[in-house]
Amino acid sequence: MVEVSAKLDAELEEPLARALVRIEGDLIDQDAADGDPDVRTTSERRADAFVLLAQRLTAASDRS
Repeated sequence: MVEVSAKLDAELEEPLARALVRIEGDLIDQDAADGDPDVRTTSERRADAFVLLAQRLTAASDRS
């Protein structure tokens, strides 16, 4: 198990939460399109969303 801890400025909390919820929704849609909407538990999907967000942020910073 890996534990991640971070402190965010208050104004970043809501945008982070919205981004994670949006990515979770994308994963739900993707799993449903693949024919297995229950392939991940809620915890797994949230962890996957966090990893995808980190990957997207890294890719975006590489392009800058």
